[in-house]
Amino acid sequence: MGVVNVLKDLVLGTSAYSYVNKKGETWWLHERRSHNATLYYFTKDEDKAIPLPKNYYVVENQKTNLPVLKKEKLG
Repeated sequence: MGVVNVLKDLVLGTSAYSYVNKKGETWWLHERRSHNATLYYFTKDEDKAIPLPKNYYVVENQKTNLPVLKKEKLG
């Protein structure tokens, strides 16, 4: 479902990334920055959602059906 959401966002001109899990729940990607790290997390709140960062992809936890952001392994 993630690819569909990215394409929909491109067509609609929005930059926020959303993910719909197997239960049909929509989750929005957010970030929190500290001095030396950036924490990415999903919430059901669309307000202040961010686009999917470059070199990241989303998988769904099989037990909880929650989306998890993963970084692509380069090389």
